[in-house]
Amino acid sequence: MRSHTLRRHAGIPGLILVVGVGIMLLATGMRERPEITAREFQGVLVDIMRTQMANQPVIVNGTGKVTPLYEMVVTPQVSGKVVWVAPQFVAGGEFEQGETMLRIETRDYQLAVEQASASVAQARYQLASAEANARIAGDEWEALQQHLSEQGLPAMDAPDPLVLQEPQVDQAEASLRSAEASLEQAKTNLERTAVCAPFRSRVRRQAVSPGQVVGPSSQLGSIYSTDLVEIPVGVQQDDLQFIVPGTTAATVTLKTRYAVARWTGVVHRKVGAIDDQKRLPQIVVRVENPFGQGQDLNVGTYVDVQVKGATLRDVVTIPRHALRPQDEVWICDASNTLRIRKVEVAYTTPDAVVVGGGLTGGERVVLSSLTGAVDGMRLRVNHSAVQEGGDA
Repeated sequence: MRSHTLRRHAGIPGLILVVGVGIMLLATGMRERPEITAREFQGVLVDIMRTQMANQPVIVNGTGKVTPLYEMVVTPQVSGKVVWVAPQFVAGGEFEQGETMLRIETRDYQLAVEQASASVAQARYQLASAEANARIAGDEWEALQQHLSEQGLPAMDAPDPLVLQEPQVDQAEASLRSAEASLEQAKTNLERTAVCAPFRSRVRRQAVSPGQVVGPSSQLGSIYSTDLVEIPVGVQQDDLQFIVPGTTAATVTLKTRYAVARWTGVVHRKVGAIDDQKRLPQIVVRVENPFGQGQDLNVGTYVDVQVKGATLRDVVTIPRHALRPQDEVWICDASNTLRIRKVEVAYTTPDAVVVGGGLTGGERVVLSSLTGAVDGMRLRVNHSAVQEGGDA
């Protein structure tokens, strides 16, 4: 009885397996086959920029070192002992034009003026005497001529200049001029005992002290002008055509750890020579009042310079990477097809290209990189990343 029950239970799993296979085959036969359709290629997904035509000023960027317009070593024109030095004649001290920086002892030069004055007085006396003697000689000659005429005798020939003492008068006049020149020189030397600033200046270095004996070869210090500074800037050869000295404005920028300072300048001239280090032609930017605009534009500082040159009319600005080799630009036309077009590049910056011909406003320039790009390629615009054209 027990063995019969076990055989009956052993057949149940097989029955379940057979029923499951049958149900699966029935379901498979009832399922409809999916319809097979051809998939259409939508094109390569690209980012685009919509162009805008505008008037674009040419911006030329460069760097340069601030230099003074004038810089000189201070040397005296006369010799002597320094008796006074201005308190501000130290590094960083400032002087107005004509202000005294130091004085040299004047006693010897005052004595020289007195001696020269005495020589002038003596020379004037000698000239007056010579002129009086010449007048007397002339009167005597006229009297002699009158006497001969009264006696019926022939008149004498013109007298020798020595008879009329003309050379003596000339010599006295020359002596007076020499004495007056010596007096003027003595006065000039006396004035030169005060060493004055030839221009509005700032002291770079001081090398003199009271009591020091100096001469024309002595270096007392150095000064530089502060009314304006110059900044030589190297630019690309192609950018020179857009820069007009005297009218082209420039912005000088100094970035420090804590702030950014700016000064306004103007392009003063083109150097007309290639810089030996950067191998670029140079322009010179001038900044007036560099020490009176809130922050000093210190001499020797390296600054960034942005020159605003001529304005280009009706041009299109695109990113630098949108310009392809051989000055080509990829256009996505109205049918989302790639068109490869040659353009005329007006000028370039590190980030942008200004196109002077070949593009109009409202066109769609492809910004994305494409492998194997050919004219007529199907494109698909990424509408979430459309850019509008802007400035360079």
